[in-house]
Amino acid sequence: MNQEGIIKSLNGLTFSGNDEDWSRWSKSFLISSDVKGYRELLTGEVEIPTKYEEDNSKHEIIRKNNLLAIKDLEISVQDNISFRIVSNAKNCYESWLGLKDRYQKTSIRNKLNLRKKFRERNLNIGEYPDVWLTELEEMINE
Repeated sequence: MNQEGIIKSLNGLTFSGNDEDWSRWSKSFLISSDVKGYRELLTGEVEIPTKYEEDNSKHEIIRKNNLLAIKDLEISVQDNISFRIVSNAKNCYESWLGLKDRYQKTSIRNKLNLRKKFRERNLNIGEYPDVWLTELEEMINE
């Protein structure tokens, strides 16, 4: 599938605002953002220039990608809480951080539960290591 086909297939991404949907949606959205060329802005790898910084063609492209990312996020989120997080942020990076803070489970209790699940999940005789590793990865990404 070419780049245009990938973009069309990912355009329908929507986030319901349910914690359970976050992991799948966020991964899909990051894939889409990578194809569209603004993933580095979402993840903070590229700094978004302020309107007061000297304009040049590179800054202009970054600003346009920032606006595209914000638009895509606003279209994707379906609940009021997520929409407020996105619309109140100064840029797409702050929007993404706000969504991650709200929906990505990183509390101490969640980490301890994950550690317990990890220790309890043993590789059984006759079980394929690939399946076992995939299940561990899914556990981590929940």
